[in-house]
Amino acid sequence: MRLMLGEPVDLPTHVGGVTCWPVSLPDAHAQPFADGSRFVGLSVTELACFWAVEIRASLNGKSSRKRFVRPIEVDGIPEDRLPRLLASMLSNRARLLQLLWLLLSPDDDLAFTEFEHFFGTDNGNFAAGISLPGLTERMLETLHSGPDRLDAVKSLVDDLRKTDAGAELLGPEFDAIWEPLWKVRENMR
Repeated sequence: MRLMLGEPVDLPTHVGGVTCWPVSLPDAHAQPFADGSRFVGLSVTELACFWAVEIRASLNGKSSRKRFVRPIEVDGIPEDRLPRLLASMLSNRARLLQLLWLLLSPDDDLAFTEFEHFFGTDNGNFAAGISLPGLTERMLETLHSGPDRLDAVKSLVDDLRKTDAGAELLGPEFDAIWEPLWKVRENMR
């Protein structure tokens, strides 16, 4: 990943140095703030368009340091970064099911005990916390009472299908349920 400033940055003489680093990394990775600064060997979860910037200055015998975060144009971020990041964050089917359950749940229908139950498991299979039949029932309820919430699920499913890891998370069991349900949703418009 390479920093792209676009135009030179002129700094006052009392500025002793400016460093930057992707917000996904600790400040130990800071490099001089300059066009073309490179950060190599980063994983997809470490790539970022938001950067921490630190400015050090001394004037009249007093030193100061200021930090802030801002979006900075970079070169070298893969086009499929967001779908890959999503698949990485979900990491297994149990987490995917948890997110789907939340997307399908009406705001007033998620009791803490239910939330605690399905977030207390994480063994990576469809039997963890929420069963696929339970999710199917939730999707059918949503189709009847709040079909617009299925649009968010569709967006998630589409993003996941953009990577092999994401498609594997969904699997054929989910597709067998989702595809016919989504066809019904589209016909309702």
